[in-house]
Amino acid sequence: LKMNTPEDNEFANEYCNVIMKEADKMNDLVINMLEQSMYSSGVKAPEREDFSVDEYIRDFLTTIVHITEEKGITGKYDCTDAAVNGDVKQMTRVLSNIVLNACSHVKGDMIIEITVDKGEEYTRINVFNTGSFIEEKDKESIFTSFYRADKAHSRKEGRFGLGLSIVKSIIDNHGCECGFQNQTDGVTFWFTVKNSER
Repeated sequence: LKMNTPEDNEFANEYCNVIMKEADKMNDLVINMLEQSMYSSGVKAPEREDFSVDEYIRDFLTTIVHITEEKGITGKYDCTDAAVNGDVKQMTRVLSNIVLNACSHVKGDMIIEITVDKGEEYTRINVFNTGSFIEEKDKESIFTSFYRADKAHSRKEGRFGLGLSIVKSIIDNHGCECGFQNQTDGVTFWFTVKNSER
């Protein structure tokens, strides 16, 4: 339709652009729903391998530089390396969803900080962002599919409320844990990864 619309017909072109944008949103929604379904049903089981937490985080951070620069976000990463075991691609999806969620809600000082706590059996990865926290009414549902604490903000950014539920499904499939903790100046979302036995 777009290809066969005359360039000088501004009215038709404007509506074609709206249709294309909405079609893209629906496509993204379907893909996210299929992904969530695969993780929650256990069909997409983790392909485990040992990997370096430091390398894993640094590789991911290079992919979001344009987002942090565009939004004026100061990114901080406290390097504490650990050898862990899990599905690198799935764990990258976890980190991506949490960090992008932080990018959507960061306010105030506009800081996002990643820290790593190495325990005896599990390593915990924390993602802190300034300026927002989880309200009491949202705490029980924050990892539920299609739940959006800030509905107006989520619609504006074209988000569907599936990101954190995908995080929960992947982490559950790994036999690990995830959660959040309100801070005085923001919120920290965290997840654990099993340490390598080597």
